[in-house]
Amino acid sequence: MATPTQADIDTIEAAYYRGVLSVGHGDKRVVYRSRAEMKATIEDMKRQLAGSSRPKPYHLTTTKRGL
Repeated sequence: MATPTQADIDTIEAAYYRGVLSVGHGDKRVVYRSRAEMKATIEDMKRQLAGSSRPKPYHLTTTKRGL
């Protein structure tokens, strides 16, 4: 799947705020089951556009000297 563009996100958000569950571009059309599904898709696309699909893990290392 290609990384979404801001224009892709804007198109879906516009449909979301109009209350429309169907979004099309050219000869392709997506029909969402609910506004919740659309919102989840929008949030996922925003994370992908930002370059991270999930929070980056971090590791905390501690050391002790002596006893």
